[in-house]
Amino acid sequence: MEQRIREKAVKTVVDILKSAGFDVHHAAPPIDLSAVSEKTFLVVVCSDDPEEVSRFSETEYSVKGESGELVCEKLLVTFDSGMEVPDCTVWYAEDFARYAGES
Repeated sequence: MEQRIREKAVKTVVDILKSAGFDVHHAAPPIDLSAVSEKTFLVVVCSDDPEEVSRFSETEYSVKGESGELVCEKLLVTFDSGMEVPDCTVWYAEDFARYAGES
């Protein structure tokens, strides 16, 4: 996805997650966002690039919590409907539009 579209997608995801009660922060590349809600730790990437998506899917992200290290859930936002990512929650264009409309 083009950089301008990615920036707009990230901004919209921030709004969606905040409306769902997450505390959202911009993150260092290759991650676009990190978000926390109670006991849910989430890392977000908005991309259509197969290599970037593959690296994101294969990488385990974690945070240190009071009870030790906790694995983060991964959210991929992609407008490539053919992208299959087994280790992430994926929002395709339809999901993205629905959640944006609901937020």
